[in-house]
Amino acid sequence: MKFSIPYNGYNEFIKKIVNKYGESINEIYLSPSKLITSTGRSNDAYNKYYSETTDEYEKKIHDLMSFAEKNGVKINFLINGSFINYDYYAEEGFEKLYRYIDKYYKNGYLTGITIIDPYLLEKLNKLKSTEWKHLELHASVNMYANSVNRVLILQELGINSVCIDRDINRNMQLLRNIKANTNVEIKIMVNEGCLLGCPFRRYHHERKEVYTGCTELLLDLRKSLVERFNRPITNKLAYCLTKYENDLQQIFRSPFIRPEDLHYYEGIADTFKIAGREMSCERLETIIKAYIEQSYDGNLWYLIFRFSEGIPIYINNKEIPDNFHEMLTTCNSNCQKCGYCKKLADKLVKMDINKKSRKWKVPERGESLFQIGLGYYELGKYEKSLECLVKAKENNFTNKTLLSLIEKCKQKLYKEAKL
Repeated sequence: MKFSIPYNGYNEFIKKIVNKYGESINEIYLSPSKLITSTGRSNDAYNKYYSETTDEYEKKIHDLMSFAEKNGVKINFLINGSFINYDYYAEEGFEKLYRYIDKYYKNGYLTGITIIDPYLLEKLNKLKSTEWKHLELHASVNMYANSVNRVLILQELGINSVCIDRDINRNMQLLRNIKANTNVEIKIMVNEGCLLGCPFRRYHHERKEVYTGCTELLLDLRKSLVERFNRPITNKLAYCLTKYENDLQQIFRSPFIRPEDLHYYEGIADTFKIAGREMSCERLETIIKAYIEQSYDGNLWYLIFRFSEGIPIYINNKEIPDNFHEMLTTCNSNCQKCGYCKKLADKLVKMDINKKSRKWKVPERGESLFQIGLGYYELGKYEKSLECLVKAKENNFTNKTLLSLIEKCKQKLYKEAKL
């Protein structure tokens, strides 16, 4: 079995995983430069990502990609934000993206790109037919590939690999039909842990992208929202947390796949994708090990819900009944009459009601203005950067980077005769 693993920002950790499980690792997926696309990640991962300058991040991923290339592991850039730089639709703007991809493709490091935008896909596919002939184009899980016809259309547009909509992870007949009737590689995400059919999902990802994007358009939008509402609008991820806690059967309805059940997907999935770009090294290693070894003795909740840390839920994975996969893959969604998930939850889920779940961290106004100012600085928009950084300081946020950037902005503007 082959796996696609996330880059969580720690090179030595990823090298350790590849050295240990090399034959099982098909690819490493990661964000390119923040000046190319938004990360779509949570605030914790965002802060780690944005604490580095573009040059620092580029040095890290260059080192990682060089290592991957020497060890026969593919590198997949994620250009899969809903709010990509709309300049890419214009010839001049697309040239920026082209140069960035071309640099890593020609040195032999970049093997694939994950895309959500079909218009961008068309542009990249044209280049693939002329210049990037060995570049693989991957459909993001957020393209919601949930039918044979949708996958066939993506195939016509040039897609080589499709990450299947996680909501059909347990529809085995549909998965077999997609595999039998298309010529793309099938990738299945195993542990994202979202609610089945969650109505907040698209909104949730778009909101995260607004707060992690580093294009001038998104920075202007974030600045406007922070100034208007005095702090960022909170994300609706909190709905997922409270829904799981208040309706425990939803945990088993979520379309995760246990490590022990991967063998049922042989002949269907070419690659299993493990979610977790925002995770600690310790936790990510536990999850990768469990799926590669197809066995896990521990808390299933910790394994399958990315944001589970701090939520007082425990499910002994070894107590999951042998018929779990069979029951949930032959389910007719008649939940009121069936009651299987509820019975499992009543029997297996333990929750410490005396502990409160972690509150989702939302940056205060000063921290948000600092992040926006840092983004403007990276873009070379020094006047806007200085405005935000000074306001961040006025709102009682300060650190060495803030003070240093204020002075650097002033120096840049003096040179441009704007101060």
